[in-house]
Amino acid sequence: MKLWLRKRFINFLTAHLFNTISEEDILYLKGSKYYYKGKPLDEERLERIRQSADVFADSLLWDILSSEVKYQLNRQMYYKEQSNNDLLMGKAGLHVLNIIERTLQRLKKEHADQ
Repeated sequence: MKLWLRKRFINFLTAHLFNTISEEDILYLKGSKYYYKGKPLDEERLERIRQSADVFADSLLWDILSSEVKYQLNRQMYYKEQSNNDLLMGKAGLHVLNIIERTLQRLKKEHADQ
């Protein structure tokens, strides 16, 4: 019971006291308008973001970076693993990479639909 309570308390502290990023700090859709850092984006700026995502998602640089990150995370998880934390951190890293890839693909798709 003490371990469970300690984990809950640590999660509470890290989620509520140390999390400086909120929904208003990211790119989000509210109604039919996109917002970034709590401010609405005009169509010109949104189009530049979509174009950048389109170019970056198809770039050799993104391919190199994502492959390098995947390789290092897999190496850490499967070959250098010393504890369950190594596996957990590797999976967390792959999850972050997946979020970036999904965001790029969503923006790229929106650019193609325009």
